[in-house]
Amino acid sequence: MPRFSPQWMIAPAVVSLIAAAWFFRPEPSAVGSDPAADPEANAVSRELQVRQDAVIARIEYKDALIDQLIAGQTTLTEVTGEFLALNRGTHILTMIRAMYSGTNDEEKSARNVLDYVRQRMLPAEQNARVFKRLNREFAQAYGHPRASAD
Repeated sequence: MPRFSPQWMIAPAVVSLIAAAWFFRPEPSAVGSDPAADPEANAVSRELQVRQDAVIARIEYKDALIDQLIAGQTTLTEVTGEFLALNRGTHILTMIRAMYSGTNDEEKSARNVLDYVRQRMLPAEQNARVFKRLNREFAQAYGHPRASAD
């Protein structure tokens, strides 16, 4: 069965939020009044904008963490902890639990982090060097090597 990367699983949710924020704004002529005069519509629009901004900020933060991980400025364990904290209490953690093998949320999140790194499509030599280090860190953290099918 083909496995999809987490970005492809999360992308539809992000696109939906952005589309909802964009398309939900009623045209003044469509409702027959100035949208500023409709506090309920303004509240919904503000809430959608806040959600959209939060999703974008989370993605940018995760990308920055992955950049630091690839550069060797942080460890797999540290980045996994940040990802887990960001995902805790969200539907994303539920998806990670279903998509990845592991004995707990931390190990499953580590596998999610490794997928983020894999999506960077690094040059072969750099990819080999980075994954050698990350596989060693994974084995130290979780007491067993990462399966090659991950």
